This record gives sequence, structure tokens and C-alpha cells, in this order.
Amino acid sequence: MSTNEQPWYKRFWNWLCGKVKQWWKLSAPSVAQSVLDTLNDPELQATALACVKAVADGGFKGNRAFKKAFESFSETLKEQGKELHTNVKDTLIQNAYCVLKNSEE
Repeated sequence: MSTNEQPWYKRFWNWLCGKVKQWWKLSAPSVAQSVLDTLNDPELQATALACVKAVADGGFKGNRAFKKAFESFSETLKEQGKELHTNVKDTLIQNAYCVLKNSEE
């Protein structure tokens, strides 16, 4: 069966997959760069670190500390009129804990 003899839905599927692949090649780098820019934002990093320090100073440890810091960070961002995806906030809090832990040793 030649290409022209393929059913219409197979030709359509092949066309669609080609367009999606082109779109992904164009958009993926800019999405990745946007996430990196957000994670490297000094203001967001400072805010996350301040939340982590406040929780640590409050005597919280482990998962409870992480949850408290995450909630505090989320609330602070909300007050500032900023919104971030959960996974980005999670990463910023984890990085802040890493900075705090390594600065105390």
C-alpha cells in the first residue's frame, strides 16, 4: 500500500504528529528557560530562604518543617500577587533548605 493509498486517518495522524513535533522543538527550549529564570530569581530565592529560616527558628524539623515553609512561602507569594506552580515552589523551598543546611555546617 503506497502513501496515497493509506486511509485518511493515518495520513492525518502522520501530519498531526509532524506538526506536534515541530511545535515541541520550538516551544520546549523557551519553556525550560522560563522555569530556569524563575528558579534563579533572586527575590524569589530570598523569600523562600526567609520562610525556611523562620520555620527552622520555630523549631520545626523534617516533613513538618517543609510543609510549614511551603505554606508560608505560598502565602507570602499570594500576598505579593504572585503565582507559581506547585512544583516550582517546591523546588525553591528545597533549594532554600539546601542553602540553609550547607551554610550552617
